[in-house]
Amino acid sequence: MKKLFAAAMAAVLIISAAGCAKTPAQQEEPAEPIREELIEPETPAEPEEAQENIIQITPNQNNTSDGLESSWLDEPETVQTDLEEIVSCTYTLPHLTLESADASAAVNAVFDELSQTVISYAQETVYPAAQEKGAIGYVNGGYSISEEDGTLVVNYTLSVSYSTEDGDQQFEHVYTIDLATGELLKEE
Repeated sequence: MKKLFAAAMAAVLIISAAGCAKTPAQQEEPAEPIREELIEPETPAEPEEAQENIIQITPNQNNTSDGLESSWLDEPETVQTDLEEIVSCTYTLPHLTLESADASAAVNAVFDELSQTVISYAQETVYPAAQEKGAIGYVNGGYSISEEDGTLVVNYTLSVSYSTEDGDQQFEHVYTIDLATGELLKEE
């Protein structure tokens, strides 16, 4: 019985293999011509809401001189971190290059401290509030920067919102920095 079954299976395999093989006539048939389809462009999406934290950088971003005595360059650094999937932090910090290495180090130390302050605020204030509300907390930060009379003025905005509430809270800090030394002259 096993021999009969094996023979029947072999015959089925041979017939299947023969049926799958292409005949010479099939191999020589030309392919069907390609049809061109008209692809219509997508309609433009509605413009998104203007972002509140747009970075505005003036002058000398490309280290060009346009009549200013001082030059500086800003290479923004974006930080994104989550605190146990309850608080999402995304903020951008200035990273300034001034005329001297010491001035650059001094000014960037101010923004390194700001980064630590944002993370501490998210951990100590936003995280417990998000847990209490049963929500996700969002911390976003951005800035604008300008030059005025030998100083850099960095206007930093931090906004906090929760997934269960409409609107957000905004906090604004203004840093006035000496362009020559990188010293923080005033923080409001």
